[in-house]
Amino acid sequence: MIHGEQGPQRLQVEVARTIPQRSRGLMARDQLAEQAGMLFLYDRAQPSHNGFWMYRTRIPLDIAFIDEAGRIAEIYRMVPCTTDRPGECPVTRPGAPYRAALEVNAGAFEAMGVAPGDCVSWPGDGGLCARAPAQ
Repeated sequence: MIHGEQGPQRLQVEVARTIPQRSRGLMARDQLAEQAGMLFLYDRAQPSHNGFWMYRTRIPLDIAFIDEAGRIAEIYRMVPCTTDRPGECPVTRPGAPYRAALEVNAGAFEAMGVAPGDCVSWPGDGGLCARAPAQ
């Protein structure tokens, strides 16, 4: 669930918690349903030099990097990497450490009115900002 100025936005997400799940991500998919995405969860904050690439990913995506409190720190557009040489694919890196990342269809965040500062919540220990007033 994303909590923003335009109200809550519920998404159906696949959760990638393990290294193999996160490594595969949304590779080799020809489509992603509307209001769907993939939530990459980490046990601890990831350094800002750890990023995401689009190697073998066929559809353009938006990615939101989410901080320890569950707030969206940054949103980027990512386009498919068409080379067979992974080292030639650009890497999208956030400007700060992140605890989670959410990938959706390109343009979906804008269409939903989602912006940096919005809160993302998920079952378990994530999205603490949804339970506390914004500061």
